[in-house]
Amino acid sequence: RGIAVLDLKEAAGAVRQLAATDTAPGVREEALRALGQFANGGDADSLKALLDAADQATAPVPGLADAVSKLAPGDEAGKRLLRERGLKALGPAPQGVPGIRSAYLEAAGGLLVTLLSGTESAPPEALPIFQAVVGRLADPDPAVRIVADKLLRQVQGSQRVELAVESLAHEDPWIRVWAESALRQVSGMAIGCDPFAPEAERKPSIDAWR
Repeated sequence: RGIAVLDLKEAAGAVRQLAATDTAPGVREEALRALGQFANGGDADSLKALLDAADQATAPVPGLADAVSKLAPGDEAGKRLLRERGLKALGPAPQGVPGIRSAYLEAAGGLLVTLLSGTESAPPEALPIFQAVVGRLADPDPAVRIVADKLLRQVQGSQRVELAVESLAHEDPWIRVWAESALRQVSGMAIGCDPFAPEAERKPSIDAWR
């Protein structure tokens, strides 16, 4: 009730300070859950504090999964943070405790869906996120693979074809294999591009699909 009468920015700042400094059992966890509520309300600083806590955590961070799953579509600062952290977590050797990487993946994938909504052609910034999500289909963590598959199922139609065609030129052969398979499913025929062939041999087929 006391927090309710404070300016929300001041309240969020006080809770962030508590989460960063208080080590009493249960207090920091409750502060992190409160930060999740502020993050859901559009406070980018609270979201950043949650992500910072996740980077240093040795256990799942309360409030983080809820905050990233409820990010408002118009929260540009929050989306920018999640894109940076999400892509970092989607790299070759993602860091983090169990559950954090899949939460980051969900956040990055949610951003991908937002970028693709309301447009027929995929914007350039969607491609690296799409390819990173495809790469996580080979992740050793089953939870991450499940999230990646669920996210990719949301990308359909001409945008899926466009992103798959561009992914035929990716440096990672696994991503090229997935792209070739996706295009074969869409077209119902062999696409004429061997994902393991040298780049010079793949280029004519890629150009034809483009």
